Amino acid sequence: MAATSPFPHLPEYLDAISTAPGAGHRHGTLPGCQQPGQCRHHPLSTADAPPPPPPVPVDNTPPPAAAVAPATPASNATWQLYQQVQQLQDQVQQLQGTVEEQNHTIEKLRSDDKSRYSDLDQRLNTLSDKLSQQQAAPAAMATSTAPAAASAPSPSGNIDEEKKAYLGAYDVFRTQGPDQAIPPMLAFVGRYPNSIFTPNAYYWLGEFYLAASPANLAEAKRQFEAVLSKYPDSPKAPAALYKLGTIADMQNHTADARKLMQQVLTQFPSSHEAVLAQTYLNPPADPPKPARKKKATNS
Repeated sequence: MAATSPFPHLPEYLDAISTAPGAGHRHGTLPGCQQPGQCRHHPLSTADAPPPPPPVPVDNTPPPAAAVAPATPASNATWQLYQQVQQLQDQVQQLQGTVEEQNHTIEKLRSDDKSRYSDLDQRLNTLSDKLSQQQAAPAAMATSTAPAAASAPSPSGNIDEEKKAYLGAYDVFRTQGPDQAIPPMLAFVGRYPNSIFTPNAYYWLGEFYLAASPANLAEAKRQFEAVLSKYPDSPKAPAALYKLGTIADMQNHTADARKLMQQVLTQFPSSHEAVLAQTYLNPPADPPKPARKKKATNS
């Protein structure tokens, strides 16, 4: 008969203690327990755990100042737009000044042309008065001296014809332009070389050659010189001399141009051309340009 153990439940008690969490025992005393960490009967203790890795050093040093891009006004889109607006305003002001200068020059040219062309009618009226006086004088002498002289041809028909031909050539210029007016005016000079309108015809031929397309400066100069050489006492002499100075200036002969303008002042000091010559020799100061607005500072 087998002996009965006084502690029948001791094996179960011991097994429960050995398998409880945290229970310890000597390694190798239980089956399957060889070393720590490989046995369910002996959990890995803190002493047996491997040491933690060393901490990685962190560099908290700020970057150098040169690496940080400085903030500039050019990087601001609003500042760039402001600069563009200021540049446009400056350009507009410069253009306004140029326009004012050109308007001043245009007005001066218009004034010169108006005075020159309006003078034509006045001189034509003067010539008509002289013609009337010349026609009356021979008629009075003929009636007082010899009765046979009354049958002599009257110059009135020729003078009227000359006047008609001269004004006809000038009307071509007014209606069709200088290129078309040159042939009839040349025809008048060839047909009536001794007419009282011939000095004016030479002068207007010079004007026509200047205004032609293209301008013929050499031929215009020759016509103006004909006025001065053949008819130095003609009312067109001051204008012809002034035109010669203008042609010299157009040909970049500044010294000759100034010399001719000075001759206008010396020979015809009371003429309208003397005023123009004085303006050429001593041009007026340019008109003042509009004040430029002060740029606003960026604060």
